[in-house]
Amino acid sequence: MIEAGALGDTVLQLHVARALRTTLRPGRLAWLGRDSWLPIVRRCETIDEATALDAIGAHRLFAEGQHIDDDLAAWLGQFDWIVNGIAAADSPAGRRLQRCARQDLLTHGARPDQEVNRHVTAQWLDQLIEHLDSKHASCERLPESTAPASDPPPQNPAERLRSAADERQNTPDIFLRPRPADVAAAEALLAEVGLTPTDWQDHLILLHPGSGGLSKCWPIDRYAGLSETLARRGFTPVLLFGPAEMERAAGRPPAPTRTFPAIEDPSLAELLGLFSLARAYVGNDSGPTHTAAAAGTATVALFGPTAPHLWRPLGPRVQILQSRRWQQNWSDLPPDTVAAALTAT
Repeated sequence: MIEAGALGDTVLQLHVARALRTTLRPGRLAWLGRDSWLPIVRRCETIDEATALDAIGAHRLFAEGQHIDDDLAAWLGQFDWIVNGIAAADSPAGRRLQRCARQDLLTHGARPDQEVNRHVTAQWLDQLIEHLDSKHASCERLPESTAPASDPPPQNPAERLRSAADERQNTPDIFLRPRPADVAAAEALLAEVGLTPTDWQDHLILLHPGSGGLSKCWPIDRYAGLSETLARRGFTPVLLFGPAEMERAAGRPPAPTRTFPAIEDPSLAELLGLFSLARAYVGNDSGPTHTAAAAGTATVALFGPTAPHLWRPLGPRVQILQSRRWQQNWSDLPPDTVAAALTAT
């Protein structure tokens, strides 16, 4: 699989990989993607190996002309199937990938159709299924008189994938698991912010106020209010701040949250470790929220301008809260509403 999206896109693509693993049953499933997200990919039990796009010079796929360098063609030529999420099938890069695949190239668009009432992962799988359907329909058959009577009818991989796609939407499972070192590193981060195991065991609730888009963020004063509510109820709220949030706040956690423990810019491995220790997680429509859901953490995802029917995080314990008034300071989503959802997880 070749992907180059943001963290949330990567986690959702791993759901696609999971469906492919259970249906096409490849002997080896390799991932080619952005170096930044490989720590997450390498903790996905579906993926056998993960390689950075830069490590093989994948930018050369987008060069002018028809030529593809021999070393790049040889690397890509290891694989029977290439699942392409970085280029249109009829683009120069798509045609190069088609030539490299031993059997076939499966391509899906990066962005969903906003008019279709299906989750983005279902739309991606629909595109792969459509291609497999067309390939199956065009396969040559032996004449009926010469086909051995005992042979079973040919299996249609599209049908198997369709069933897996529906199952993933209805009962998504856990497939991101931290390593022991990740958990130890997470415990060390909690100690650095002054918490002992007695403080956080069975009480830890992680709050991530950030997102790539500011309009997708529940207001920071609401996170502070939620922290106060949770602390009064005997929980231990810990805020997580990534680079985008720290940059917006001029390098320090935002003032309304400074009363509470805060972890700044944890690595993805540390983040997975923290998710494994937490009782629950609250976050906006963001990459960490998708990661928490796929790791099996009880997750409350807060949506404003983006559509949860397209972008909701997939996991076994996910609740969605959507504001219809996000342009009016999310006035219909007060801290008490989020706290009630948390205590119901």
